[in-house]
Amino acid sequence: MPWAADAVYPEVIDGQPVGPRGHAVYSGWVNAAALPGLSLPVDPAPDGMPIGLHLVAGFGRDDLLLDLAEALESRRPFADRWPALPGTAGAREAVR
Repeated sequence: MPWAADAVYPEVIDGQPVGPRGHAVYSGWVNAAALPGLSLPVDPAPDGMPIGLHLVAGFGRDDLLLDLAEALESRRPFADRWPALPGTAGAREAVR
């Protein structure tokens, strides 16, 4: 479940209490190591919540990540897929 928009970070993830970096435990060392990374949307969970795939490559391998992202997007375009948010009307339907 996403956390409230006015909260800086989630207090609980999967029933476990977490601190300010609990939702991003890997981003710190990836950034410190200057490794390229990207996030891609994948099919939503059964309850409709969006899921992201986070990828990291070796130093200087930005090209590898961009090539992989391009290949994945060409097989499963995601530009027009938007999750239906609770309490909103007119959310675009996922392209299937």
